[in-house]
Amino acid sequence: MLNLELMNLKFLFTYAFLATTFVYNTTLHADAQPNNSSGTIDGTVIYPSDYLPAQKVCAMNIQTKKMLCVETKQSQKSYSLKVPVGTYNVFAVACKKSYRTEKTCSDGYDAKRAYYNESVRCGLTYECSQKPGSQRPIPVKVNAGKVVQNVNPHDWYSH
Repeated sequence: MLNLELMNLKFLFTYAFLATTFVYNTTLHADAQPNNSSGTIDGTVIYPSDYLPAQKVCAMNIQTKKMLCVETKQSQKSYSLKVPVGTYNVFAVACKKSYRTEKTCSDGYDAKRAYYNESVRCGLTYECSQKPGSQRPIPVKVNAGKVVQNVNPHDWYSH
């Protein structure tokens, strides 16, 4: 009889241990965030011309200076760029050669950059560009699994 009681007690302790472990692990996994260490930057591009050339839109990490870029085709107005979590300055560069016949950039990009800055958010008017600091890039903070929209590198006259 004592042996049976010890077996039952051992069973209860084992059962309690397993149940506690199961609840702990289930709770731990339920509260755990997905291992998603990137987000997305979305926006549009423009160009001061009668056509929209292919462009390269880049996000430069403010801390590491690492750049990630995406290319657009001729007449493509929007872009989407997946980047690791961090804070970025966003700019665009246009294809070097006139884009009347080609759809993608085969000869590289100009050094001139169009930034996303306060002048863009203000409306790109003369008055906007005259405000102190309006031509400094706006830091874009990217969080895990999130999309930052309307990051438009439109200021071709800032630098």
